[in-house]
Amino acid sequence: MAEPLVEVRRLRKYFPIRGGLLRREVGAVRAVDGIDLDIPRGETVGLVGESGCGKTTAGRTILGLTKPTAGTIYYRFPFLRPEERELFRPVVEGVRPIGLTLLTMIMFVAGLGSLVFGAALLVAPSLVPAGSLRAFGIFFGYPMWFGGYAAVGGALSIFLAGALWDLDRWARLVTIAAMGLFFFVNLLAFPGGVAAAVLNIALIAYLSRSVVKATFHASTGRPFPNLDPSPHPDPEGAINLAKLRPEALRRLRQRMQIVFQDPFSSMNPRMLVKDIVGEPLRVHTIERWFCPRDRTSPVMEAKSIQMSPRDLDPRTPPGPCDLCGGPLLWTGRRLTGREVRSRVTTLLSRVGLNPEHLYRFPHEFSGGQRQRIGIARALALNPEFIVLDEPTSALDVSVQAQILNLLKDLQRELGLTYLFISHHLAVIFHICNRVNVMYLGEIVESAPTEGLFASPLHPYTRALLSAIPVPDPDLKMSRTLLPGDVPSPANPPAGCRFHPRCPVAFEVCGWTPDEVIDALDAIFKEVGRAGARELDLVHEVEVENPRSFRLHTSPGSAGAVQAFVQNLVVQRAEGARALKAVAVVEVDGDAVRVRLQEGRVPILKPSGPDHIVACHLY
Repeated sequence: MAEPLVEVRRLRKYFPIRGGLLRREVGAVRAVDGIDLDIPRGETVGLVGESGCGKTTAGRTILGLTKPTAGTIYYRFPFLRPEERELFRPVVEGVRPIGLTLLTMIMFVAGLGSLVFGAALLVAPSLVPAGSLRAFGIFFGYPMWFGGYAAVGGALSIFLAGALWDLDRWARLVTIAAMGLFFFVNLLAFPGGVAAAVLNIALIAYLSRSVVKATFHASTGRPFPNLDPSPHPDPEGAINLAKLRPEALRRLRQRMQIVFQDPFSSMNPRMLVKDIVGEPLRVHTIERWFCPRDRTSPVMEAKSIQMSPRDLDPRTPPGPCDLCGGPLLWTGRRLTGREVRSRVTTLLSRVGLNPEHLYRFPHEFSGGQRQRIGIARALALNPEFIVLDEPTSALDVSVQAQILNLLKDLQRELGLTYLFISHHLAVIFHICNRVNVMYLGEIVESAPTEGLFASPLHPYTRALLSAIPVPDPDLKMSRTLLPGDVPSPANPPAGCRFHPRCPVAFEVCGWTPDEVIDALDAIFKEVGRAGARELDLVHEVEVENPRSFRLHTSPGSAGAVQAFVQNLVVQRAEGARALKAVAVVEVDGDAVRVRLQEGRVPILKPSGPDHIVACHLY
């Protein structure tokens, strides 16, 4: 296997669920929940699964389009110049700006002093010299009013200081607005404090550029749990994309691009193709070798589109200029209008479109042509890593083959690295070197493409493979139909997340009392129609804990219900897999207690050469 270009470790992406009057966080959608992924340089890695399993979110998070909740995303640079090291320096999580800490302390101390002084003035106003009240602005001559204002204002200042320290980001914005109003009124009362307030704001703005290490999240101020403490240091020559500043991620857009599932929705319908493909060239700079003698001609234009990104090394010039024979200089300037037009024309030609297509709008193209435009736009900046988010799912079969062959040709000529996201395993087999099967935010199986298709291990992978259509009407294939839908990622099942739909689930897969009760209830309704009298003896079902529940029965009938339930478990466990979790059925007074086997969460472990699977069967 080649050296990984992108390494993903314990990647998590949670989307908060907010509710209540203050829109506080009440839960989270676990779109991506701790995946590990290696993407070797120059190869294609597939990410496959049903809709809603987190494939697209994982791809967007790897590119930095959405900020990960936890985990690391390492990107290996072929080289990193000294002037770039500061730009790609990671931002330390778990820090609090010094300015915010200083402001909180100042407000607390000042509020405490104001509260004490105001209370003293209310109790004994004669203790304050009359001449000193002239400095109190609008409260001159009204010491009792000033005492009350100072006491209330001091208490409010202490409250605001505590709120700034504890509240989350949105509540803190409201608090800062209230604090601004309080300071405005305070300045009316103390005209002499205007200069001090201006100096204080300037000091806070200056100190806010620095940070001090603490155990708080940088955006919320709350304690930041280290979900995945990594015992290993960052790989040499790798940059953690999860901890980069926005300007550093913007710089990396030249090296990482994405091709969307629906190209039409990702294009501005009012822009011409020449502007759509050329927009990245106007926003970003392209580092390349440039001839200083002829600044109007795209000297390396023909070479740069054919050149592998790993060959663009500023330390080794490719040779003399093709036009003048002179030396070339490494530059990162933006392209001129003439160079942009030449570049766009070359890109369109490379993806199978004609120069006359430059002055057309997206709606004038077919679906396959629009996808080619999207590929040309992704190639504009000479990237080396591209996320392909289901690029062929909206196309018919013949056009799918053309797009896949185009992607393979571009990879071979330019040395590109792909992360191919799809739910179509036949497409994955055609283009990918390695396949990762994803279910409900987790990777459940990973193997080389040929090994996975020849010997799938996880029951979910087998079900996906059985859904591939075979172009032979006489060939009968046994298809595995999974019951139900994908569970909600906001409340994933306990234990193995696939066990509610798994056709071979057994006792340690993580069954809950509610699932066993639902299975028993379905069987009770079936046998009740057959006239089973034992059902009339069960009055109530009570869940005791995550591993047991009780069936409350009529007095003296617990033994009959116990025998009835035991018989159902033995006879119906193969059809209702949840009953396999029943370990003990015992009599407890006028009730029957059902104890369940303790479930376990499966982990990815090797089960063959370069083949890993997360399943209790292996």
